[in-house]
Order: sequence, then structure tokens, then C-alpha cells
Amino acid sequence: LGPWYASGLAALGRPAEAGQTAILINNAFPAQLVYFMLGACCFHYREPLSRTPAVLLTLGMVGGLLMWKTYFYRIPSPNAFTGLGVLALLIAVLRAPASGDGLLARIGTVSYSIYLIHFPVLLWAKQHLMVYSEGVATAAAYLATFVLANAMYEGVEKPGMRLGRWLARRAGA
Repeated sequence: LGPWYASGLAALGRPAEAGQTAILINNAFPAQLVYFMLGACCFHYREPLSRTPAVLLTLGMVGGLLMWKTYFYRIPSPNAFTGLGVLALLIAVLRAPASGDGLLARIGTVSYSIYLIHFPVLLWAKQHLMVYSEGVATAAAYLATFVLANAMYEGVEKPGMRLGRWLARRAGA
């Protein structure tokens, strides 16, 4: 879809710049479908996937982490390759025993808010904090994402869910 988006921007008199390409093309909905499909496949085939040898999962996750800077800018869309590392992580999570870790439980609780807020926070951190270091920007982005996601969950999601339950009761659902 890259040429299609790029030609659309060019027709508007705004040739695609690197940032636009990254946000509008590589991170747009159609390009991200690979992750959705991998997650759906992981869920659908969870039983046979749960028997995947641990060494393959580890190689997939570690390989994805160690190689991302090598392949990311060298292929047209790294989403499928990155998705394999994410798939290995999802399978490993499926196999993991339940954890009593309160932080992990909280991350799961606020995961939708994390999904909603993470990208703007990452953009902000990259724009404002990279002058310090990539590590500082990344750490600040993780912390800010978690704090803001919790605020969104408590201030928007929970009241919205309460309102939804109240409206459903009123409608007799």
C-alpha cells in the first residue's frame, strides 16, 4: 500500500516525508493487520502452538529483539518479521503458568488504555527526550504510558463501564 498512500500525498502537493511514511503507511491500519492476524491465529491454534519447543520460542523472541535494527530499515515493511517475534512471545505467554504478580495483573487490566496511549507517548518521548539518550526516552515512555493508562482507566474506562451497565439495566438488557 506504500505507493498508493505516497501517490495520494503527492496528489495533495505534499510528497511523503520519512515521518509521514512511518506513521501513515507503515503504521496505518492495513499495515498492522499482520499483528491482528497473528494474534487471531495464535488464539485459534493455541493447543498445538502450546507444544512448540521452548528453544524455538526463545530464538524467535531473542532473534526479533537482536535483529530489529538490522532489518527494520532495510526491508519495505518489517511488520511480518517483527510479527514472528511477537508471535513467539504470545505463544510463550500462552504456555506460562498464571502469575500472582500484581504489576502484571494491573498491566492486563489497563491494557486497552496502554494500547490507546502508547503511540502518542512514544512520539512525544522521541521528539523531546532523545536529546538525553535513547534509554532515557524509552524508560520515560514506558513510565508515562503506564501512568497515563492508569489515569485513563480510572477516569474514563471505569466510569464508562459503569454508565454502560446502568444504561443496559435501564434498557432492560
